[in-house]
Amino acid sequence: LKQYYPHAFHLRGRNGEPIYYECPSKINLPALKSAGLTLDHLLHHYALVTEFMWTHLSPYQEGPASRGITVLDLDGMRLRDFAGE
Repeated sequence: LKQYYPHAFHLRGRNGEPIYYECPSKINLPALKSAGLTLDHLLHHYALVTEFMWTHLSPYQEGPASRGITVLDLDGMRLRDFAGE
């Protein structure tokens, strides 16, 4: 999944928040589909990634470290890419 859908946690913010990077413009949809992955699989994976962050990387209930930062790298995307198939 990672080779066709680049995403990762890397470092922390100023206040200790985990930083999650995602590159939607580099998603290889034909390869994901040929591997048998559906939108439901991707949503389930996103839920697992989020749960991993809350459970292991930032298990705090309050304070700045209880938050997360998401960075979306949209380099190479066009407005029509947001329309879907």
